[in-house]
Amino acid sequence: MSWGGKKSGGGGEQAADDEELIWNAVTDAVQPILRYEMELDQNKLEKRIRDCFRKGAKGLAFHGKPWYDLINEYADTVFSGIFSSLGDREWLTQADFLLCFDAGIKDNFPKQVIARVPQTEFERVVLAAHDRAHEEQRVAPIIWEIVHESVEGPKGKKKVNNAMEEAWKEAMQACAQHKDANGFVEVWINSSIAKISAASQGEPSWVMEPEMAISVYDALLQAGAMPMALVEMHGPPPPGWHVIRDCVTYAYAMHTVDESGQPQGKMMGKGHGMKGGGKGGKSAKGGKSAKAPRAPNPLLADVPHGSCRDFLLGRCARGDDCKFQHDEIVKAEVELKQALQAAEEEGDAEESEAKRSRLS
Repeated sequence: MSWGGKKSGGGGEQAADDEELIWNAVTDAVQPILRYEMELDQNKLEKRIRDCFRKGAKGLAFHGKPWYDLINEYADTVFSGIFSSLGDREWLTQADFLLCFDAGIKDNFPKQVIARVPQTEFERVVLAAHDRAHEEQRVAPIIWEIVHESVEGPKGKKKVNNAMEEAWKEAMQACAQHKDANGFVEVWINSSIAKISAASQGEPSWVMEPEMAISVYDALLQAGAMPMALVEMHGPPPPGWHVIRDCVTYAYAMHTVDESGQPQGKMMGKGHGMKGGGKGGKSAKGGKSAKAPRAPNPLLADVPHGSCRDFLLGRCARGDDCKFQHDEIVKAEVELKQALQAAEEEGDAEESEAKRSRLS
């Protein structure tokens, strides 16, 4: 990438377009992939790509945001357009649009936005924004396809897909400097299960069981969800990678809450099942064995999947906004169990037997 002036391009479009840097950049980027394109001829393919880089700058608030934020927003719009338009092409993930992205910024951004930016800083931000946006667009269809095949119900699919996409971006950012494959998977899994838990009243298993999660993450990594920079450095992750099971086990323990609203695995310590953890299930402090997760509330052991547990215990304040079922019949059964438990604690055998018969 350079700060050189605009290049003159070949014929084929309007004269005004001949002066743009994007003209030659797209032509150069298309050359290595032309033999793999079976639908569009060269002119049509180049025009479709150029349109994405031109339209990507429309609507940007050039006078209200820092230049580096504008470059990242431009990257999101451009690569969203390219993958939407050409996402079914097998060659797309191999195409190199870095110089096109650089040219698109110089052609479409007001000159004063980047005029005083040091060249090295500009190129660093351009490269990072290009790689990030390209990777996000490459991985998003992989996540959706595997989640759609694996998770039941439209609401469940949406929750898991949104959580995994958002968490994947967070993991990319967290591991951008250290290029740690294990660390990326740990952050991705832990963050996505936390988001699923937040959308399911602290019960991620209602949406996706832990064993299913292990299978889904393994399938995602085998399908290419590991960032390419990490694959190039460490190689592709092995099938059935033990790190996935360790991280899923830890994440479900930390983000599944008991009847008191506390995480079941709050005493596990950071090291359990995660990077840097000790052997034999020791906690991060003092080397003491971690306490077992608190047992689930026996009153709720047999409630149907999707029932609102807060409602069954008489403490749901969400009313009509609650996403889970408010079943009065199930609630009556839970209340009867509570009464039976109280009668047994008081030693009233006759009343206990009567309530047990009603439950049966």
